[in-house]
Amino acid sequence: MNSNNLNEDFYQTAINYYGIKEILENFGNEKERIGQGSCIVYKTKCESLGGILIAIKEVNITSDDCKNRTIKTFVNELKIYNRIDNGRIIQFYGISRNVKERLYYLVLEYANQGNLREYINVKNCNENGFEWTERVFLATQIAEGLCYLHDELNIAHRDLHTKNILINDGNIKISDFGLSKNLESTMSSGNKFFGIIPFIDPHKLNNRNVPLDKRSDIYSLGMDILLPCLLWLFLRT
Repeated sequence: MNSNNLNEDFYQTAINYYGIKEILENFGNEKERIGQGSCIVYKTKCESLGGILIAIKEVNITSDDCKNRTIKTFVNELKIYNRIDNGRIIQFYGISRNVKERLYYLVLEYANQGNLREYINVKNCNENGFEWTERVFLATQIAEGLCYLHDELNIAHRDLHTKNILINDGNIKISDFGLSKNLESTMSSGNKFFGIIPFIDPHKLNNRNVPLDKRSDIYSLGMDILLPCLLWLFLRT
């Protein structure tokens, strides 16, 4: 899939050339919205996967102004998920679509304890508190996932924050690779930045021309580890 020259044939290319599984399912109205950033994320059952709960990330390609950019982001995330095989990363099952409404879906593992931010909020309200052993356990798992991306795949996530770090059955699942970059590719970083300010590399904030890379991920990792340690500071805002 050449993200520099895209049209809607990318869907069939993904299936026929890259061997990505197509999930033939009519998700219809039987879905619950669980998140929204650049795309809406739903929770639903998938009968073709044995009736398990899944998350579907919906991409709406209807606007001519953003169509090409939207497809590029979708394809970038799709290509990265297709390379990943690691327990610290959210599992990718395949792709699906609603032809009539021109909706495309990434079909993903459902994280039953939400994102790290939500998890910390729950722990903060729990009378048993947030044990240091569990904080260290989660921080170690985030580092393991990032190490896999950097060392095994040579990929910089570039948007690592507490809403992109999910938790399923007490285990970390890194997600959302729309802004990620294969560091061996020639994909332009651009001079724009997205994300949550406290987790963005300060060099990028000072100079938009500075590319986000593995070093930026390490800074974000530090902030992700700091958050559970300083609950009172972050959660009062």
